[in-house]
Amino acid sequence: MLHILDVLAVREAVALQPPIRRRICRMLMAGYTREEIAEELGCEITTVHTHIARIRRSFIKLGFCIAPSLASVAGRRRGEMPRLHSA
Repeated sequence: MLHILDVLAVREAVALQPPIRRRICRMLMAGYTREEIAEELGCEITTVHTHIARIRRSFIKLGFCIAPSLASVAGRRRGEMPRLHSA
């Protein structure tokens, strides 16, 4: 479970992404699989993998030790709200 400040940091990092990568981030946070993202975007799964790799690199450049799982920010299943806790 991510701390509220971690969630805010991830959301800020997502906002810095180019439009297509922001869309992919939102889809990952909504629980889409890579295959579902490729289908939705009408592209090859290798293109989705490339975008995700670039997203991860940008997160690392922004100071994340390990790029967090975007799905963990908004819950694992579509429509599931994150359970946030304070320290």
